[in-house]
Amino acid sequence: PSDGFSLLQKGAKFRLVDTTFIYDAGVTYRCIIAETIDRDAENHTVMETVEYQLVVADRWPGFSQHFQFSEYDGGYNKMKSVGTIGAPTGTYVFLKSDPSCVVLEAVLFERHDNVTSPDTHQPEQRDGGDGKLTREEKNCMLWVSALETDAPSDDCRQEFRRLCSCQVARHSFGRTLCDNPSAGSISQGPTGTTQN
Repeated sequence: PSDGFSLLQKGAKFRLVDTTFIYDAGVTYRCIIAETIDRDAENHTVMETVEYQLVVADRWPGFSQHFQFSEYDGGYNKMKSVGTIGAPTGTYVFLKSDPSCVVLEAVLFERHDNVTSPDTHQPEQRDGGDGKLTREEKNCMLWVSALETDAPSDDCRQEFRRLCSCQVARHSFGRTLCDNPSAGSISQGPTGTTQN
């Protein structure tokens, strides 16, 4: 795909692998999947449904959210949430839009629950000791197509670190027990079967 909007075709599913956000969630999430459930090519909008597992409660909550795309860096690569109630508000920039290695920067991100939002202030520039200014790491996310069964390639992880000016991810999300039941369901045992 040529840009972030082209990547998000109706029915496309992506799995969150890593983030560089600094925040105290107070809860453990895993199995975070985003699916494009609606797409308007004329107006450059999409509706995404995000489902995830709350590990301690063993529940699968989710939310849907509309996004408006605008031009950035040669394509429709800037995605801003619109009309959000309850879900996080955010503005994201696609730094890479390969289905096997999607890198998003959260330029603005605010949660609307009781969990502290990550600090998404504009990174400052600092003197790296050699008189040159360096940029602090960005608040980024690494996503891969949900159809990808393997972890992202080493090249993808290296590109993620380069694009986001980071050495390591602060939060990683594995595939353990990620059968991705429907939102609102409760897992039953280690097989990941669900009860609605």
